[in-house]
Amino acid sequence: MISKNFSADAREFLTVTTYGMTLRTPELEKCEWDLLILDEAQAIKNPVSKQTKAVKRIHAREKLAMTGTPIENGLTNLWSLFDFLNKGLLGSADEFREFCKTLDSDRIIRNEGWEELF
Repeated sequence: MISKNFSADAREFLTVTTYGMTLRTPELEKCEWDLLILDEAQAIKNPVSKQTKAVKRIHAREKLAMTGTPIENGLTNLWSLFDFLNKGLLGSADEFREFCKTLDSDRIIRNEGWEELF
């Protein structure tokens, strides 16, 4: 949790916060963090939610997303996690959505079609 004395200029060894606090603590965005670790990263699976947007505005040299929850509602959830980890790797949300429409189970089994995305 962010202390009331938190400063974007301070060099903290470790800061632990919650997803909800990212919405209420704009100071988190003002820091250049060495490492940003998301536990239960499925919390940012919705790319248009305020919470996801707030997390993605936090700057860090390295990022790690940990989740044990499978992608249940579609591949756009996967896109959102990769957009956090490596923005642009899977294209824009619209590009990825269009790409996913071309997928069928036979192409996935044969591992075909990925070059179209890259």
